[in-house]
Amino acid sequence: MARPVNPLIIDAAQHQELEQMIKRPTTPQREVRRARIVLLRAEGKNQEPVAAQIGVNRPVVAKWEKRFREAGLAGWAEARRSGRKPSVDVAIRAQIVTEVTQPPAGRTRWSSTALVLCCDEKSQCQALERTQPGLPWGIGHIKTATHDYTRHGTVTLFAALGYLDGKIMRRTASRHTHREWLGFLKHIDAQAPDGLVLHLSIDNYATHKHAKVKS
Repeated sequence: MARPVNPLIIDAAQHQELEQMIKRPTTPQREVRRARIVLLRAEGKNQEPVAAQIGVNRPVVAKWEKRFREAGLAGWAEARRSGRKPSVDVAIRAQIVTEVTQPPAGRTRWSSTALVLCCDEKSQCQALERTQPGLPWGIGHIKTATHDYTRHGTVTLFAALGYLDGKIMRRTASRHTHREWLGFLKHIDAQAPDGLVLHLSIDNYATHKHAKVKS
């Protein structure tokens, strides 16, 4: 004897909300699947055929149906996962934060006469000359270029970002050696306001550690 169907009753507002959830392109697929489960069950279908139509196991259908019966859409909220345990103890982490935010030894506060810049470079930038950009790749056609498309090799872009005001100092060069980097540093020094001490945040690139740069 077939198992009797226990119908799932939803009102018009819930039905409309579930339909909109399915049609909305930004809805995660897991929520779309749950919405379809509820709508199919509301049509009177049993759990087994609903599971086969959605492509899941029957316990999955039973799980989300049960949550919907108990709390509606609010019952679909994912339980918070514990995740990986922190590798640093909370007390030690607080101590680290406290130490790194303190002024240097012998100082009562951070100096307000320092200019901090984040510096980096982007090498191998394509130096292209053209009257207009080419059309992008697409189905049925290849990427295009104008008749006057010319390549002038590559250039290096040096840039320094002031994190307080967002101002960017920039310079281009044909090469990427310590000479060009040193020239950029001198450019920064010339552009910076008088009376400010420069502090530069840079990576561990060999050009930045050249003896002439350090001197």
